Amino acid sequence: MVNLYYFLHNNSIFGKQGYKYSIYLFSILGVTMKKLTVKVFGLLLGVILLVLEINSLWEMYMWNSSTYRKMPDKITIANTGSSHGVFGIDYKDYEENAFNFAMISQSLEYDYELIDYYSDQFSEDSILLIVVSWYALWYDELEEESFESKNTRYFAVLDKEHMRFNENENSYRNKNVPFINVINREVGNVFKEGINAGSVAEEKTLRKIGEERAAAHLKLIISETGEVLPVLENNREAIIKLVELCKRHNIIPVIVTTPYLSEYSDNYPKEVKNVFNRTISEICVNYEIEHWDFSEDERFCNSVNLFSDTDHLNGEGAKLFTGLIMENIQREYSVNI
Repeated sequence: MVNLYYFLHNNSIFGKQGYKYSIYLFSILGVTMKKLTVKVFGLLLGVILLVLEINSLWEMYMWNSSTYRKMPDKITIANTGSSHGVFGIDYKDYEENAFNFAMISQSLEYDYELIDYYSDQFSEDSILLIVVSWYALWYDELEEESFESKNTRYFAVLDKEHMRFNENENSYRNKNVPFINVINREVGNVFKEGINAGSVAEEKTLRKIGEERAAAHLKLIISETGEVLPVLENNREAIIKLVELCKRHNIIPVIVTTPYLSEYSDNYPKEVKNVFNRTISEICVNYEIEHWDFSEDERFCNSVNLFSDTDHLNGEGAKLFTGLIMENIQREYSVNI
């Protein structure tokens, strides 16, 4: 700045008088820059505080709009799972003591984290239905493009120690200001309440729907060379950890696979079904628990009127399926639900 003053003094067309005006001008600019810096800093601080406040209000809204605010004080029966658990189990007649922990596209690892976090809410000798879909053993949510947006739903119901995060350039934002992810991409109805009451619209398109849905899931399971990929160890471990957690808290764990239409299940290679059944069977034998497998149950597999698509039950189907589950519980464990 001093060198600039000398330059103006020696080169100004106004000579010394111009130099005096230059000094005056820079003194004004100096004060103005200080005021501008303070204003900019204050504005940035205000924006940061506003974002944090919006994020806090958003998390509160997510909690209030979720089914979690309706959780019973003491749960006697609950289930985990992805969309098959969301739409497949209807506790409408058991609201006082039942709770559905399932969410759309929920992983087995988040099944464990949720039950671990809320384990004190369970009554002694309560029942946990661990809903495991065929593709779930191969599902890696961290690889999904939509993971960060979907992950925001857990901020309202879990602490950060029970959450999963991608370690990338957005790690700080994802952990501390998840509201930003909602701006980037609409999450949708992540806390799905109620049951899909519809049914498959046109039976003539049923086989096509089944092929497309199965193909989407089989991309996770079968390699480009046509080989069945190994089950992801973290998914198998998540089931084991969940079973062990239940045992420690005197909760009775039961693994459940929900019904599918044959138009969906027929598209799965026998080898895939064998790998799934073998993996689940080993866990059940080692921990002396049951697997209630309704995936190809004759009461459902050809009943189009019970499904909203080829692998998700509708309201009528969920009511029937839940009734059968309750009958199994009362018969096998003598638990009054």
